[in-house]
Amino acid sequence: MTITSAQCIQPEGELFAELFPNSNLDDLVSGWLAKASDEITALNIVSTYQDAAALAYVYWRAYDHISLRMANEFASKTVHSGAGDATISQTNDQREFFQERAQYWQGQFYSYQPPTDDQAAAVPAFFGRARARVCL
Repeated sequence: MTITSAQCIQPEGELFAELFPNSNLDDLVSGWLAKASDEITALNIVSTYQDAAALAYVYWRAYDHISLRMANEFASKTVHSGAGDATISQTNDQREFFQERAQYWQGQFYSYQPPTDDQAAAVPAFFGRARARVCL
């Protein structure tokens, strides 16, 4: 696996620090990459797909982190500054967006897992609307 945290963070990657207030994004990504390596090994993902799987794992965990943080915050808050007060609001649509991104990347990560013996042995019985014929 050759993915680095720099490849996950803008300008190369999707993530940027403003999505992770009060957190060090490099530290988070480094931790997720370490966990990705363990998961990739446990799932026997072949080397060809390990970088893509690691990237998918980091994005999955990052977007999940954001959606959980947003779920634990107030829907709106007032920020006081020298220039005056401002209200910052978040909507359910915003939380749902990050939840959907997390689910998408989780699916991508697991798509790199090789099929089990049972899955590999399974033969589809139907192909579209046509029935399969078995000739002996």
